[in-house]
Amino acid sequence: MRFRVLLVDDDEAALALAAALEGAPYEVRTARSAAEALEALEREDIQVVVSDEWMPGMRGVELLQLIAVGQHLFEQ
Repeated sequence: MRFRVLLVDDDEAALALAAALEGAPYEVRTARSAAEALEALEREDIQVVVSDEWMPGMRGVELLQLIAVGQHLFEQ
């Protein structure tokens, strides 16, 4: 089984980490904002989310709180 990991960061250099993580047992996806991450979670089955804390629009902890309570499923 391959785990799908979502890396969330507004810094392109940090998202370059995706290439280092790619490979069995990981499939790595990236998002450049919390909003983009929430969209990805709507489309795909993601097992792990790793997020930057300080991003424009929404902090990482706020994103993770939304994910934890499933609130992202109800926002449109």
